Amino acid sequence: MSFVSIDSNTIKVGDPLVKDTLDIIKSNFDDHELRINSLATSVGTVFIHNDLVSFIGYNSSYPYFMYYMARQDFSINDFRAQLRSKQGITTGNLTLRLEKSINTNDANFATILSSDLVFNFAIDAEHSVKTGTINPSLNDINTGEILRVKVISVPTNTFGYNYSGEIMVSIGAQ
Repeated sequence: MSFVSIDSNTIKVGDPLVKDTLDIIKSNFDDHELRINSLATSVGTVFIHNDLVSFIGYNSSYPYFMYYMARQDFSINDFRAQLRSKQGITTGNLTLRLEKSINTNDANFATILSSDLVFNFAIDAEHSVKTGTINPSLNDINTGEILRVKVISVPTNTFGYNYSGEIMVSIGAQ
C-alpha cells in the first residue's frame, strides 16, 4: 500500500464521486495510519539509558546500577543488553531485571519485564544481544518514579571471583 495522488480533474466541482475515487481516498487514509503507527513503534523510541556497565568489583549486597528518576510520564518500550566480554568464563548466568518504584525503598520495586534477561555463558557468545519482554501492564512510568537495573546473578570464574566483564545496557521509552 502506498499513497496515490488524486488528479484534480477527477474531483471537479459538479462531477459525481465514483467508487474508484472513494477507494483511493480510503487507501490513502489506511497508508497514512500505517505510517504513523510504524513511526510510533520505532522512530518514536528515545533511549533514556545507553551505557557500558562493568562488573569489576560487583557487590552482591548492593546488586543495582543505573538509578533513573522520571522527569515526565512515559512508557518503556525497549530493554536490551549486549554481552561485551566473557573473559574466559564458560559457565553460569548473568541475570538482569528492570524495576520501577515510587521511592527508593527496596520492598516497593516491581519488575517491568515479563521475565528476567538471562545470559547463559555456556551458550551465549561474546557480543550476543538479549532483548527483554516488557510487561504491558507495568511499562507506564509516572513523573517521579524510579527505574533501576538489578543484577540477580553473576557467573563466577574458576578462581572464585565474580565476573569482571562488561555489558552494554539500553532502556528505550516512548
